[in-house]
Amino acid sequence: MCSSCQAFAPEWEAAREALDGLHWAAVNIDHKENIALAKRFGVLQEGIPNVKLINAAEMPLPVITGDVVKADAVVAAIRDALSSVDAKLVDG
Repeated sequence: MCSSCQAFAPEWEAAREALDGLHWAAVNIDHKENIALAKRFGVLQEGIPNVKLINAAEMPLPVITGDVVKADAVVAAIRDALSSVDAKLVDG
């Protein structure tokens, strides 16, 4: 895992713990079988780490692109992205 992703990993985990109502997933592009997915969603051009919301809108919504940020910034960016398309977190 690259140094940026290593720095972001604990913030990602903290954001997951702080925000219910999403199905969370991570894709490690150090595994070559995941490169096609990263290319499909523009991750390699936008920067790593990269967080997107999938299925909240017609196209994936960018949340974090190429910056290591704190968990509270991830949560705020997710809420902003959802609000921008009038989507809501699921209960439970």
